[in-house]
Formats: sequence, structure tokens, C-alpha cells
Amino acid sequence: MTASMIFLVIDGHHLVLIALQNTFTAVPLNGSLPFNGMEMIMKTTSIFIATGVHLALPVMAALVLTDLGLGLMARVAPQVQVYFLGLPVKVVVAMIAMGMTFAVILPNLTTLFKSMIENMLLFVE
Repeated sequence: MTASMIFLVIDGHHLVLIALQNTFTAVPLNGSLPFNGMEMIMKTTSIFIATGVHLALPVMAALVLTDLGLGLMARVAPQVQVYFLGLPVKVVVAMIAMGMTFAVILPNLTTLFKSMIENMLLFVE
């Protein structure tokens, strides 16, 4: 639900319609598929993977720090059931970290999606 809301906020539905229109102009209905080679595919794929890592890294770091804190708590107070306490704590920490990450990355996400359309059109031109 959150992903759908963010998709609508950054005008993703407009970008999908623009991309659909551009596919018909780039590749006509009865035309053949042009192909530029592997260099463009590798470059765009590396950009997408780097962006995914940049999106996931703050949440992963928060969860690693949470695990370290829970591990220390398990050593200091062994009578506390860390496994049962840790699951809800990790969910809350992950949600807070994702919210903070989206607050920082949301303006850059719009430019990323707009450049993604241009990069995809480079495949077929």
C-alpha cells in the first residue's frame, strides 16, 4: 500500500503511460527489434543494482545495529527472551528506517524513474 502511494505521489502512473507511448514510437508495430549491444545493457543494469543497494543499505544497517543491540542484551540479561522480543523490535526498526529513507530519497526517486525511461529507450534506438 505504501509503495502504491509513493508510486502515485511521484507521478509514476503518468510515467508508465509516457513509456508506453514511447515504445510505439521507438519500435513500430510491424518493425523489427533493434539492438545496440551488451554495453548499454550492462551499464543500465549496474545503475539499477547500485540504486537498489543504496535504497536497501540504511535499512540493513539499522537491522544489523538492532541485532547487535539484541545480542548484547541477551548476554547481559540471559533471562530475557530475546528471540520473542527481537522480532517485533526489528519490524518497528525496519519500518522507521524505511520511512526515514523514503523521506530523504523521495526527491531523487522521481529523477531516477524519469531517467529510467530514457535508459530503456536507449536499448531499442
